Amino acid sequence: WLRAVFYGKDIVALHSGMAGVFRSATGGKPTPVTLRKVIKPLRLDGGRGVVCIPTNARPEWFNGAVGTLQLDGPKRNWAAVPTDALILDGGRWWVLIEDAKGIHRQAVEPGPSVDHITLIGKGLKAGQQVVVTGAYLRFHRDFADHYQPPD
Repeated sequence: WLRAVFYGKDIVALHSGMAGVFRSATGGKPTPVTLRKVIKPLRLDGGRGVVCIPTNARPEWFNGAVGTLQLDGPKRNWAAVPTDALILDGGRWWVLIEDAKGIHRQAVEPGPSVDHITLIGKGLKAGQQVVVTGAYLRFHRDFADHYQPPD
């Protein structure tokens, strides 16, 4: 296995299954690898650790080898929202969308998150306005109107 650390704004896109190549600093043939685990939480220096395994039977690196790891994944379009905008209700994740018709609920599928930003895999399109301030209270604003006490 191979451990590496990535830095920068693209670390939120790291996910298991990404293919890549390890190139040893001493030269030699590059070794194809597959990312198996993204280590959470972030390191104190802001880096994100990953663990990769070789895709061929005999990796070209040795214990303690140093080099460069390049990961290539399929392009994904993710919308990024502040984590405070996410609402968990009834086992589903929601955000509030504000458009010309007003504010309404939108079911979403959250993806990875870093600090206070969460990427949304499904349910949100670029350009949609998401309510953040007071989202949870607004989501449940009319709860009392629909609440029926048990008999």
